[in-house]
Amino acid sequence: MRFLKTNRARTALLVLAILIQAAGLLLFPIALRQMVDIGVRQSGMLDAVPVKLRAQTLEDLRLFMRPEDYKTIHDAYTIEDGVCTLNADADKAALNEIFAPAERYYLRTVQKGGNAMAAARAAMESGAMTQTQLFEQAKDGLNTLSPAQATAAGIAFLRSEYSVLGMEPNAMRAAYLTRWTWILIGAAAVLALTKCTEQRLRAEQNPAPIP
Repeated sequence: MRFLKTNRARTALLVLAILIQAAGLLLFPIALRQMVDIGVRQSGMLDAVPVKLRAQTLEDLRLFMRPEDYKTIHDAYTIEDGVCTLNADADKAALNEIFAPAERYYLRTVQKGGNAMAAARAAMESGAMTQTQLFEQAKDGLNTLSPAQATAAGIAFLRSEYSVLGMEPNAMRAAYLTRWTWILIGAAAVLALTKCTEQRLRAEQNPAPIP
């Protein structure tokens, strides 16, 4: 009976070791995809939601948001010394839906040069365009982009804003890649350990015959 219980325990450990190895092997392509898509292409930025931005920039983005959306954004940040910092409990998925079109249209307006941003603000203040109309323009502009182009526009905005605030995008990329590198190293160590455990359990279950 003792032998049977011991054998069952070894079999359970063997199955567990094999399952851990399978999970580890699945992790590697996922990790590499994250490192390339997010770490390299997006500088470690997961979405279009800035963790920090200038209060003036938020006011400019306001031109391309519906009033209720701006309130959602404003409530998600703490403003101090002219800098908005994202609250820890903010709903980033909801904020991303608001920021993405606004950032795209903001960039397009800024790239026109001159007083394009001031003209957009004057159009709204004079009543020539409502804030909702500006928002719809921003949304329509985003809809003409592929998902990859829309993401690139958001990342371009974040890089520009972070650079002004002294937050180096390259350092953010390095931190993201380093984090995933350590995850891969840890996964490799676990795989090696479980492989050794598997081999030992197999040897114990099937001992070599005595000559």
